[in-house]
Amino acid sequence: EKEEQEEENEGLTQREIELAELQKMIQEEQRCLRKKKELKEKEKQVSQRLQIISITKQQCEQNIKEIIEKEPNLIERERKLQEERIEFDKFKNSVYQQKQQLDEEEIFLKQEKIIT
Repeated sequence: EKEEQEEENEGLTQREIELAELQKMIQEEQRCLRKKKELKEKEKQVSQRLQIISITKQQCEQNIKEIIEKEPNLIERERKLQEERIEFDKFKNSVYQQKQQLDEEEIFLKQEKIIT
């Protein structure tokens, strides 16, 4: 009877060990499934971020194209404005010189009138 009890206890102990091992395996499988789910979520986030980056990059490239297209025109406009400024300055100087000459002539004529 004692031997039967020991054999039965050994059988139970062996089953308990197997059951504990199975429980560990189940827990490990559950942990792996959670990790897999987390990785899928991160992959989804990375994919979305890559899409945003791609769209932003396209917008930047478009802006660069516009800048390149507009820049020569702006450079040409700036050059023309500088030329116009030079011409205007020349004109302004000539007008001031003319006014100064007229002022001097006016003073001279007034003095002539006083004398005569």
